[in-house]
Amino acid sequence: MGSNPTSTARLNIRGVRMRWRCCHGEGCDVLEPQGTLFFLLLIAAFGGLMVWLVVAKQVVFRVIAACLAFIPAMVFGIAAVNRYYDYYQTWGALYSDLSGQAQSIPQMSPPAWGREPPNRCGPR
Repeated sequence: MGSNPTSTARLNIRGVRMRWRCCHGEGCDVLEPQGTLFFLLLIAAFGGLMVWLVVAKQVVFRVIAACLAFIPAMVFGIAAVNRYYDYYQTWGALYSDLSGQAQSIPQMSPPAWGREPPNRCGPR
């Protein structure tokens, strides 16, 4: 348990030494919902599908490319709004919110109000 937020791993395959870092601290969130690399991958996916749309000769492939290009464009818009409002920092936070496992707002009981709850049906 050191203070270093990264751990380094090495792999030797066929005499080629590979080295990568497993990040657990700040600066290692490039593929998180607000990461720059995530945005660049979405742009690259959209650009690739647009190239496919332009070079495709048959109409059916153009329609498929256009429909598929909508997905990264939509996700890019959602991610841009998420980045602007700074809502989901990690994929785990996004998953827990969408799966219903997120912390919910506690409901106030009548004793917590200090009086009877308001009558929403009108006077009796």
